[in-house]
Amino acid sequence: MPPKNPNPDQPDRPNKEDVRKAEKARLILEARELARDFTKFFYEAWNVLYPDISLSPSWHYEYIAEVLQYAGSGQMKQDHPTWRGLIINVPPRTLKSTEVNIIFPCWEWASHPEKKFMCISYGAELAINEIATKRRKLLQDDWFSTRYAKVKIMEDLNLKHRWDTVQGGYMIATTPGGVSSGSGANIVIIDDIIKLDDAYSSERERNNKWYEQEGYSRLNNQAEDFFIVICQRLHEQDFPGYLLKHEPGLWWHVVIPLECEEDTDYVFPISGKVYHRKKGDILLPDRFPPHAVTALKKWSARWAGQYQQRPMPATGSLTNPNWWQYFESDEQGRPLKAFPEFEIVAVSVDCSFKGTQDSDFVCLQKWGFVANKGYLIECVNERLDMIATESAILAMTTHGIRTDVLLVEQAGNGQAIIDTFRRKGYPCTLVPIAPQGNNKLSRAMGVQGEVEQGNCVLPQNAPWLQEFIQQLALGPLLAENDDMIDAWSQAWNWRKNHRYGFFEALKEGQMATVGPKTGMKEEVRHKIALTEETSEEYAARRVKEQQEEQRKHMLRMMGR
Repeated sequence: MPPKNPNPDQPDRPNKEDVRKAEKARLILEARELARDFTKFFYEAWNVLYPDISLSPSWHYEYIAEVLQYAGSGQMKQDHPTWRGLIINVPPRTLKSTEVNIIFPCWEWASHPEKKFMCISYGAELAINEIATKRRKLLQDDWFSTRYAKVKIMEDLNLKHRWDTVQGGYMIATTPGGVSSGSGANIVIIDDIIKLDDAYSSERERNNKWYEQEGYSRLNNQAEDFFIVICQRLHEQDFPGYLLKHEPGLWWHVVIPLECEEDTDYVFPISGKVYHRKKGDILLPDRFPPHAVTALKKWSARWAGQYQQRPMPATGSLTNPNWWQYFESDEQGRPLKAFPEFEIVAVSVDCSFKGTQDSDFVCLQKWGFVANKGYLIECVNERLDMIATESAILAMTTHGIRTDVLLVEQAGNGQAIIDTFRRKGYPCTLVPIAPQGNNKLSRAMGVQGEVEQGNCVLPQNAPWLQEFIQQLALGPLLAENDDMIDAWSQAWNWRKNHRYGFFEALKEGQMATVGPKTGMKEEVRHKIALTEETSEEYAARRVKEQQEEQRKHMLRMMGR
């Protein structure tokens, strides 16, 4: 018989075993509650993954959570047996991957560790190093393991891209057509299947073809299992667009634009709660204040697709002629007033030299960049052979405003120019450009917004001006010639990644530049330096000189 409490006014102190049992009971009850409510689980899991970042509640987190729970419970397929799954289109930076691709699979395993997941993203860096790593972190955290101890990872199947439970479930992180994408799953999560830069490239079509030929059959049980496609819209025929067009009526399409364009009711599928969103309402207004939304709207194509989830039709047009800004110039395109002091001056070259009437044009453009602005100082667009192209480049880079970098695409005829100037040496930094994106339109669309925002400044008059504006208006799909587009997009894509000016450009160019760097130690001056001989006259003279040198060389070889 335990001794009586000598002080009846003081309650008995619980022993350690009672405390342990009470804590265990509390954890069991909490685990059951979280397993029944994905919304609560999401908020708790966020604090585990990001303990130092507070998360303000939002209706869209809770709506998506209930949509996922409705699908994961099997109720969606019971109510709509023909549905293939979910398409969720939401703006960037609204936690779509965190909620859907990281936390939701872990919540499913809390109750069903036998479930099989395949999580597909556009690249291994995203699929494995970013998303899968965070998913593993949550599963291995004490917060999860103490509440769901039955979820155990098999040590002999614990890889970076895949791990299996003792109950037979697994999570696989892969890419479209990757080594593991041939496996099956109960839930296939396709998260950002394509990069922004590839939205207008053949990569988009390859991903659509992958689903048609292989991805479609990845569900283990077509009657019960389902897909979750989550992304922002990038193109009218991106992956969601392809699915909605070719499999109409087979997908639950959840669309949440950044700015509500008309009064919309979102009905929660389990609780029946209705969230009424009024026209003009901004999603996460603390993260997207009015000035930020105004800035985003300046990029109309990106705003319509990525943020509003209604991509513009791919008509082939590229820019609006009214977007261009102008500086005062004479009829030849020479400025009537001094330019601002440029941070860096780049000559961009698009090569296609044959010198025949049916060959493509060679285009050279000299751009002066300062802050967000770029001024088209000079442009040559002609059919030129190799000798004339070399002379034209030398004329543009050594006359007028001092050139800092020469940008030449490291492909096709551009490689011949690179090899020539590497062999001979050059008075400015030569930067070979590896093509980014898989086609011309993809590269052009990447910097289309620079024109729309008024950052591209042209001369008011120039012999080539109307052709330039017309090419950029039609775009590479419709323009008869697109050499001006290619030279422009090459210069601006390079500038987009080199906002830090002259010395960073030199650092990159050092590995590419071979031969003497004439004048590199001189002070860089960006003032108008007019000479008696124009660039065109200099180029013509150099062509004649080089042709004469070749004629003399041939005579010497013939012994005459």
